[in-house]
Amino acid sequence: MENNNNKSDLRSMGASVNNEIPVVNPSKTIKNKKEKPVKRKKSKRLKAEIRKRRYKSLLVSLVLLTIVLVSSATIIYYTLACVNDIFAMNRSKDKVVITISSNATTDEVIDLLADKDLIENKEFCKMFNRLLLRFDEDTEYIAGVYELSPSMGLEVMLTKMSSTATSAETVILTFPEGYTCDQIIEKLAENGVCSADALRQTMETVDFSDKYTFLPSAIAGKERYHLLEGYLFPDTYEFYLGENCSSVIGRFLTNFNNKWTEEFSTKATELNFTLDEVLTLASIIEKEAYGSKQMTQVSSILHNRLNDTTGHYKYLACDATTSYIPDIETGLLTNTEIEAFSLKYNTYLSSGLPIGPICNPGIGAIKAALNPEETTYFFFCHDKNRKIYLAETDAEHNANLNRVLAVNSAEE
Repeated sequence: MENNNNKSDLRSMGASVNNEIPVVNPSKTIKNKKEKPVKRKKSKRLKAEIRKRRYKSLLVSLVLLTIVLVSSATIIYYTLACVNDIFAMNRSKDKVVITISSNATTDEVIDLLADKDLIENKEFCKMFNRLLLRFDEDTEYIAGVYELSPSMGLEVMLTKMSSTATSAETVILTFPEGYTCDQIIEKLAENGVCSADALRQTMETVDFSDKYTFLPSAIAGKERYHLLEGYLFPDTYEFYLGENCSSVIGRFLTNFNNKWTEEFSTKATELNFTLDEVLTLASIIEKEAYGSKQMTQVSSILHNRLNDTTGHYKYLACDATTSYIPDIETGLLTNTEIEAFSLKYNTYLSSGLPIGPICNPGIGAIKAALNPEETTYFFFCHDKNRKIYLAETDAEHNANLNRVLAVNSAEE
């Protein structure tokens, strides 16, 4: 009993005397589970900052991408627009009227094309021209009025303004003596030579007197209905289709210059007539007479009236001058213009010669104007068969009018 108690006390005492931890057998030690690292929760402030940085990064990327796309689109658009000025793909066919002045340079012409919205990028067009088209500063552009469209492209437009013709195809047209400018314009337009509007504007705005010195200086303002009436010599001509308007008009004027001889000038001086007055008188003769014989007779009567010193015949009173100005239905003139021009051309309203020719006379009428018969007549009239009746006095003329009335009233 005593021994057992001692052993028990010694074990208990041994365990506590040295204050030591009992040794444990490693083989019998239970392994602890690995501890997972503790995740630290991110603060709300940190999360917001991260989102903010990501948003900024995305925004910068989008801005850069937009800039790249816009820049690329702009470059592509500009490049296509530049190229399109040359090749004119899908461009408008609407006509634009422009006027080229004398001695215009290529750069000035290109500037004008840009001003009229016929091209979009004039600097590119100038560069392209210098590199490839080679219309240089020595290129001569024909002064005049042109109808162009963006669909033509730069090269075609420059060529049209610097060449007499844009087509090898031609047409032969005959213009009878006595045709007016309006009739000539209409015939040229109908046959595809030039546009009617472009022809009219060219006739009224281009100064041809630099080259054709016979044109009177009076043809400088809008004093006449057509400034070149009387000078477009009636004849047969060959034109290019789509020909330059100035070139077309120049053909008529050149022909007139060749037909007007030194002999004509000398005779006009003897009569104390200017060339313009001769053509004005000849234009009335052309419209009033039938055949060369009647032309000299009508010329005689007109000269007698012009030279009359009594004042009784101060009006030429020729019917042809009353119908020269077109009526309002043609759309060429306003009522105000018709009234103003009628006073200048109607020889029942204005004394002496009208302000200018009423048609484009031929050689026969011009010769008759310069070489009238020597008569004492002051009146003439015609019946429906074109027979002429001449008279010296009012009474004789009234009797002739009755004869004409009888002939015209008679049944065939």
